Amino acid sequence: MYTQRFPRRVDRMVIDSSTDPARTQYDLFRSAGAALEAGLDEWAVPAAREHARYGLGRTAREVRATVRGMLAEAERRPLRVAGGRLNAPVLRLLLRQLIQHQEYDAALASVVRDLSAAAAGDLTEPGPDLSALLDLLSSPEPADSMVGGALFMCGDGAGRPAAGPPLRASRGPPSPTPCPS
Repeated sequence: MYTQRFPRRVDRMVIDSSTDPARTQYDLFRSAGAALEAGLDEWAVPAAREHARYGLGRTAREVRATVRGMLAEAERRPLRVAGGRLNAPVLRLLLRQLIQHQEYDAALASVVRDLSAAAAGDLTEPGPDLSALLDLLSSPEPADSMVGGALFMCGDGAGRPAAGPPLRASRGPPSPTPCPS
């Protein structure tokens, strides 16, 4: 559409991560839950093979139980990490970012290990992967980006279409949506 409207402004164009134009960004965000759950299941297999290193469980089922337990604890009360508190929606956002890319599998295992320790009250200091995420969360650039993204997503379309659940590692109610009601 852009090249048709502004043919003299485009010589070459790269389209990355194109999406279905008939769906809203909100719907696309919400419908990613099944793929993220599958990615988490897929990640749990090698994470279990690395039990000696990460201590998340000896089987994929045990690894998933570790993730569920950590998120369930964060649902009850935010986890204390590095002088701050991380609630379950923030943890799901962090996990979502790591699950989306297989190259982050080791970082995901390290982060889950640290967050599980925090859920048990045993984390004295976060490792480098969780520290990097915490630094990112506390910097102004992502905050500005997230606000802009949330405004775009929440304002996209006339309504909020029904979609699959967002990433949930527990059998509780769905996580809060990113948009106010």
